[in-house]
Parts: sequence; structure tokens; C-alpha cells
Amino acid sequence: MTQQSALYKKFEVVLLDKSGKGGNWIDNLQDILDKHSISADCIADIIDDVFANNPDAKFIYSRYALLLMKHGFTDMAEQAFQKDYSYYNQAWSHSMKYAECLTINNKHNQAEELIQKVYGRHPGAVNGYTASAMVLFSRGYPETASRFALKDLFQRRFTSFYLKHIVKILLSTGERQTAIDEINKIVSEK
Repeated sequence: MTQQSALYKKFEVVLLDKSGKGGNWIDNLQDILDKHSISADCIADIIDDVFANNPDAKFIYSRYALLLMKHGFTDMAEQAFQKDYSYYNQAWSHSMKYAECLTINNKHNQAEELIQKVYGRHPGAVNGYTASAMVLFSRGYPETASRFALKDLFQRRFTSFYLKHIVKILLSTGERQTAIDEINKIVSEK
């Protein structure tokens, strides 16, 4: 086995999550990158080959995109997310990370449209607007962050972890009473 084919096999195992290591694929992918000097073009070629040659290749572009986001390469991550999305090969959680990436890249309207589509297709999807709201808030867009956070709050599409971020954003943007009223409704619904 040549060095390139061995590297290809390592990528394939990690990207398809066949390692049996229970979801540590992003760390495993990082380990491969740390041990080998690989250009971005080479990585893209390997991922394209894995996708083209393996019928089980789901989410591999999104997985790569998550690693790129982790390192701040959001333009490249956006392209990788777009590939999975365009192939209808993306879990809703990856679509939400794609929306977050769009938000980071100052494509707020595209992010909002994507989240709306994902919510329409996946009734169980959560935290989409809030994840983008957190990005918006940290980047100095408090009003837009508040508008996004309110969407998840009113639609009850958040987990408890994200609720605290919704409240923080709303309190910081003058929506104190709305936050209190909605939390009271949530408590009374339970």
C-alpha cells in the first residue's frame, strides 16, 4: 500500500466514522492532519474520492467543514457545507452549523433562510436561530441577534443550554419583559 493510499484509507475510516471510537471523528481527523503535511487541495481531493467511491459517504463534507470552522477557515467550511447540502446529504444538525457558518461570513439573510428551511423539513430541529444569534451578538449585531433569538424562543425550538443564551441576549437588548413573559409561559406549560 502506497503512502497516499494509506492516507486515503485513514481519511475514509475517520470521515465515514468507521473507527468505532464513538464520535471522536473530529479529533481523529485532526490527528491525521497533525501527523501528515497535507495541502488543502489534497484533502479536498481525498474527500471528493471518498464521496465518489463510497455509497455510505454521508456527511463527509460537513464533517470536514466542522474541522475547518474549528480552525477559523469559514469560507472553505461554507463551500464544504454547501456540497453536502446540495447533495441532500446533510443532517439537520450539520445544516444548523452551516447556517452558523453563513452567519460568521456575514450572510445573515442566507442563514435565516436556511434555518427556516431546516425547521420546515425537520420538526425536531432545535437551536438554529439561537446559535446564529450567539454569533451575531458576539460580533456586535445585538438587534439582529435579538430577532433571531426570539424566533427560537417563540417557536420553542431550543434546548435548556441555549435558553440561557436566549435570555442573555434578550436582557442585553432591552427585551427583558419579553424574556420574563416567555419563560413564565414555558414554566406554566410544563
